[in-house]
Amino acid sequence: AKQYFKIIIKNIEKISQIKSIIVQGRHDVICPPLTALKLANCWNCAKIEIVDDAGHSGFETNISKKLINALQMIK
Repeated sequence: AKQYFKIIIKNIEKISQIKSIIVQGRHDVICPPLTALKLANCWNCAKIEIVDDAGHSGFETNISKKLINALQMIK
């Protein structure tokens, strides 16, 4: 995952003007929240939503809710 993060950061200017919402589980051990926070800080138009009671899966109840809300906001 670290190699992908480095590639994204290296090319962030290509997407920096795209509005986005990063949904991140606080207990995610696969993609740690610190990484998402670093990405949000580099991405001008990104907003980050931390889900306190979730890990990595998009199928977790509160992650799913945040993802659906994010999609509603950007449609």
